[in-house]
Amino acid sequence: MGDLDLSFEAFELAGDPGLRINVYTADPATPSEDALKVLASWAATQRTAAETALKQKK
Repeated sequence: MGDLDLSFEAFELAGDPGLRINVYTADPATPSEDALKVLASWAATQRTAAETALKQKK
């Protein structure tokens, strides 16, 4: 995918001091946004394939 130009925000978890969630975003209509969409589709495809494989083993 190459380099991505992303912004991020960190959210502290009130229930677990010291832990946080980082959220990364790209500006709309940029190559970085397009790349994130491709990465998200790959992740969704892999997750679906893994879930299907687990169901077939049962």
